[in-house]
Formats: sequence, C-alpha cells, structure tokens
Amino acid sequence: MLSHFVRCTSAAVLGALALLASVPPAAAAEDGWKEIATTARKKVLLKPSSIRRHGEFVEAWTRYEYAELQREVGKVPYRTSNYLTDYDCKGVREMTRRVVSHNGPLEAHDLDLSRRQEWRPVGGAKTVSGVVFEQVCAKVPG
Repeated sequence: MLSHFVRCTSAAVLGALALLASVPPAAAAEDGWKEIATTARKKVLLKPSSIRRHGEFVEAWTRYEYAELQREVGKVPYRTSNYLTDYDCKGVREMTRRVVSHNGPLEAHDLDLSRRQEWRPVGGAKTVSGVVFEQVCAKVPG
C-alpha cells in the first residue's frame, strides 16, 4: 500500500514538474515583460516596471529568450537570460550589473557582475543595445 502511494505521489510530482517546464517563454508577457526586439537567435524583452533611477543613472531588467539552448564554455546551458543593467542616458553608455540565466523553471545560474564590469558605449539605433537604450531612457521616471 505504501509503495503504491509513493509511486503515485512521485508520478504526480513528475507530472507537475513537466507541466511547469512546458510553460512557453511567451508567458513572460503576463509577468510584465514587453517584447521590444527580435533577432534570428533571440527575442529581447524589457520589464517597464523595473525602470528606475539608480543614483545618476537608470536601471532596468531585460530578458533574452533564445531560440536554441545556449552552450558557452564553462557555463551551465541556458535558454533565457535576465540582465540588470545601468544606463547613462546622458553619456550614451551601459554597464551590466547582474545576469540570471535559466534552463527551465527550476534551474538558474546567477552572476553578480557589479565589481567586474566597466561602462561600454551603447550600440547604434538598429542594434539590440541601441533599441533597449532608447526604450529605457525614453521611460525614465521624473
């Protein structure tokens, strides 16, 4: 009797995990993410509610949803990455402070980059960097 309960409970847990893993990344829009750009490799989303002043700069979260599993040397494979980035709207530059990469709902890799990053220039208007910069700096709270 107990072994039947354990098997049924295990099956239920595995079924729930499979259901969670099957939630498409498009569900991100329901969490306040707005798609702002698409490339051949990824969709780029911005969380407008995350845009806020951070000292003299502006911070915001962006998400990259990759079409294929990303396999970088020395990293756990991932499908999405969330970036917390500071933007210097006057100096037209950016600096990423944190990256959280995911490969499913229960697997995350979180990197604090705040001490290792340097400011870099924002790309042109048609680059992902430029599109995100324009969206963020256009919505800077007063």
